Amino acid sequence: MVLTVRKVHLEVAAFSAETALKAQTLGASRIELNARGSYDEGGLTPALEELKKLRAHPRKLTIPVHVMIRPRGPPGGGKPDFIYSAKELAEMIISICKFKSSGLMSAADGDRFVFGAIQEFDNIDPQMDGVRRTEVDETICKALVETAKPFGSVFHRAFDPIAATPYAVRQAEKLIDLGFQCLLTAGDRVGGCLYQDNTDKIDNICRRVGEKLQIIAGGGVRKGGLKKAAEQLAVYEENALWFHTASIQYGPKGEATEELDTTELIAMLNILGRLQRINSFPERGSGLYGELGFSARLVLFEDYLAVVPVSEQEQSLVPRSPSVSLCSSMGRDIPLQHLGRHGRRA
Repeated sequence: MVLTVRKVHLEVAAFSAETALKAQTLGASRIELNARGSYDEGGLTPALEELKKLRAHPRKLTIPVHVMIRPRGPPGGGKPDFIYSAKELAEMIISICKFKSSGLMSAADGDRFVFGAIQEFDNIDPQMDGVRRTEVDETICKALVETAKPFGSVFHRAFDPIAATPYAVRQAEKLIDLGFQCLLTAGDRVGGCLYQDNTDKIDNICRRVGEKLQIIAGGGVRKGGLKKAAEQLAVYEENALWFHTASIQYGPKGEATEELDTTELIAMLNILGRLQRINSFPERGSGLYGELGFSARLVLFEDYLAVVPVSEQEQSLVPRSPSVSLCSSMGRDIPLQHLGRHGRRA
């Protein structure tokens, strides 16, 4: 029996070709391409020229690119975002068609389009403290997903107000039915994905639909707090869970510059690079159960192998300070027979 070491990937939102290439050089696994100057609005549809510039650069982009399709930022005046008119839908369809016909994207290489639309109902949701019920706009999303084919589709943070509701999982399942491959969310309309409550909501969605829908945890992802959230979420199959960050620099007055904060990005990549996931063996009768005496999963983090019980009742059985260096084994399979009791080297 073999324990397979897995990696947690990081996607970087870029607002220029130069930033995208720099992120790739530092180790990003994927790029979300947005319009220049649109960070403060949450990212908008980039100019086709930006993708041309990216593809024509001598350094070449070799990782997948997700192209944002969003015609405008928040409407202001307290009006909800991601609710589009027929005219705006037509603009989004035209943008997708332009990128598709450019020959600059490859579905086979994992390039996709990023968009999302919701609808808000007049009735108040009794389970959400007087907030209006919000759901995925199936009509608009279906039109965009069909237009994007053969390229995949990512439903972006338009899902945030839905993620906080009791019907979040049902709505995520609806995205699967509509043909989405990925969902980017912060877990709530308030706060980022590193807030514990939001991490828990993302965890629940991953657990319920992660086998069919890749979950991308984004919103406020910086090195502070990433380790804790990553430890919690790195228990799913590889590619089921990604993190997403803009990792931008801020000016002296706290203004966003859209320049990449390389120190911050390297720190985040190091955190995720040290966090590997090893296959679970939760069944009685498995080799791991026989060694430990209880069902558990193993999580390789930095320089130790943590034994995490499957049930909360078994938390007291976890070794408090496992101390074994398995760094030399990171990135390849570890034969089970090389691990002794509580995950220590035999």
